[in-house]
Amino acid sequence: MRKLGLNGKTLRREVRKLKRLMLILSLCILLSVVGTGISAAIGTGISLEAAEGCQSGIAVKLGYFMPSDDDVSDFYGSGSILGADYLFTSPQESFGFRVGIERFFRTRTTRIFGLSIKQNWSVVPVTGTFVYFPAPEKNFYIGGGLGLYSVREKIKIGWISASVSEMALGFHLVGGYSMCNFFGEAKISHAVVDDINAGGLSMLVGYRLKI
Repeated sequence: MRKLGLNGKTLRREVRKLKRLMLILSLCILLSVVGTGISAAIGTGISLEAAEGCQSGIAVKLGYFMPSDDDVSDFYGSGSILGADYLFTSPQESFGFRVGIERFFRTRTTRIFGLSIKQNWSVVPVTGTFVYFPAPEKNFYIGGGLGLYSVREKIKIGWISASVSEMALGFHLVGGYSMCNFFGEAKISHAVVDDINAGGLSMLVGYRLKI
């Protein structure tokens, strides 16, 4: 009889799926809380202007990024991501456009025969995104666009170091919810750089300074 069980690779894959599910659930909870806050604001007589949605402005955001590529995920893992963007939208329009930049950076250090081996992996996408607001309040939004993805991997063994950099065109889809100056969003990206998918799933929260 064949023994049932999970090998190491299967177990890591199941753990990644569980992490992604937990983050998606966390974002859903965040969006529910934001929506509840808007409803409460309206119910208590606070003006709709105080609970307005997206407006033109500069945003800073941070979150958690999970690489889609199994090799990158297994070796470097998931981690924090930082970014900034500028959104242009008119109050009379149901759409907008934003340009942004993000950075995902991971480091792994090992020791072999007493030598320290340090490896870095970074992905910096510069993106343009078309954004659509289904409701007049412009709280909920969905969108997609293209980006130029810069990938850099560096290895340092003792005092000797080497690095390689590649660039490729990629695409992404995004969905989120905004209230006043704060927003939360999820983004899926895909960009193949030298047979490696530099994209993944991002869960972000941010603050937008309206201009």
